[in-house]
Amino acid sequence: MYRHDLKPKISVLMSIYNEPIEWVSEAIESILFQTFKNYEFLIINDKPDRKENIVLLAEYAKKDRRIKIIENAHNIGLTKSLNKGLDLAQGQYIARMDADDIALPNRLTEQVTYMDAHSDVAACGSYVKLFGDNEKVINEFRTKSNQTVNYLLVGSPIVHPSAIMRKSILDKFNIRYNEDLRFAQDYNFWFMLSTVAKIANIPKVLLKYRSSEKQISRGRQEEQLAIAVRERKKIITYLIKSDEINEVVEEFCSTRVFNISKYRMIRKQLLKSSPDNKQLLERLNLLQYSILISRPLNFQGKLKLLFQPELWMAGFNLKYRLRIIYNNLVRNKYPSLL
Repeated sequence: MYRHDLKPKISVLMSIYNEPIEWVSEAIESILFQTFKNYEFLIINDKPDRKENIVLLAEYAKKDRRIKIIENAHNIGLTKSLNKGLDLAQGQYIARMDADDIALPNRLTEQVTYMDAHSDVAACGSYVKLFGDNEKVINEFRTKSNQTVNYLLVGSPIVHPSAIMRKSILDKFNIRYNEDLRFAQDYNFWFMLSTVAKIANIPKVLLKYRSSEKQISRGRQEEQLAIAVRERKKIITYLIKSDEINEVVEEFCSTRVFNISKYRMIRKQLLKSSPDNKQLLERLNLLQYSILISRPLNFQGKLKLLFQPELWMAGFNLKYRLRIIYNNLVRNKYPSLL
């Protein structure tokens, strides 16, 4: 039997706005029926003028003492709401949850077990299963910490609502969500966290991630993509740490077109000036890899394949080509290359 006088091991953090009330109920229920019991459940109501929110949350707060309702005086947005929750959380770990997703019953147990066994990891996510308009398992995320950091070259390395974080690391380094970003807050957050500690993923499906046209409009998707591209530019610049290489980064991120001649020229210069600098060349390979697998979608929603540069890059080095072709990310994004 769970004792309510125990200090919570986990603070589950969720913010709700105007999601369908049945979705919110499903999300809450999925946390209440976790096999792990020692947690507090912080639910932030970011639409206090919506009566359905107030009624539903009041009902659940009466049923379970672990639920703590935080009423914003007015709508402040997801980013500020999450930062508010991070400050209020009392748990050793903070688990994110979205109001339209469903946590599998063993999610918290699996994540606490992992975090307790890996004291050097500041955050970990998991594989997820899409449901709703689209159904498939997303298992392309890297699990080892060094691979997870490299994934930042492509995009967010952890599915945000699947994450659990170490509260002490967040507080020690004052890691919070960037309130200047309307979207891609998690992408920036994982990058900032990765500069001070390790991040990883558990190779198990622990969350059902809802896919629905009701969630994000096309206009917001375009804005989200633009912000993500801007954040990627900053992240690649930091990870590569080379002025020469970042000439390519600058052009790629601003035009999304890869300049082969400039790439060849820079690589030749690097080989001539630093023939033994394997670390720098590996960073160049990472850039080449990131460009290959992060091609944008065109306006029709189909993959925009620029075959000549991609085949040139794939054939640049036989060993490197094999590594690309058989990588899950490329298999998923570029089946035509197989």
